[in-house]
Amino acid sequence: MKRALGVAALLCLAACRGNTEPVAVTAADAGSTVMLHAGQRLRVELDSNPTTGYRWQLALPADAPLRSEGDAEYRPDPHAAGLVGAGGHEIWSFRAERTGNVTLHFEYRRPFESGPPPGRSADFRVSVR
Repeated sequence: MKRALGVAALLCLAACRGNTEPVAVTAADAGSTVMLHAGQRLRVELDSNPTTGYRWQLALPADAPLRSEGDAEYRPDPHAAGLVGAGGHEIWSFRAERTGNVTLHFEYRRPFESGPPPGRSADFRVSVR
């Protein structure tokens, strides 16, 4: 009986801590809601080709329940190694700090152009429990 109670307590403790596996989303997931637990990581991977002058931009609200884990990282497509002008992906990493909701609004634009609308955009609603 004591052993069964001990196992049940451990299972409850694990469930209360929540899932800490990272969650990865791409442009195909845009418009969806991402559910995270505090401490969990979020990885956003978006197609990009900086040789065109375009880059993904994000303004993370100061009160967001997420913390950026640094600048976006660009990774060229593996099959495009050595090809000039080939594309790749920008990868953004975040950590859920506290409960709350935020919409991550990414815009694919040339930073030196202020007038034209973005070439693309992607929104991800994030809910941290």
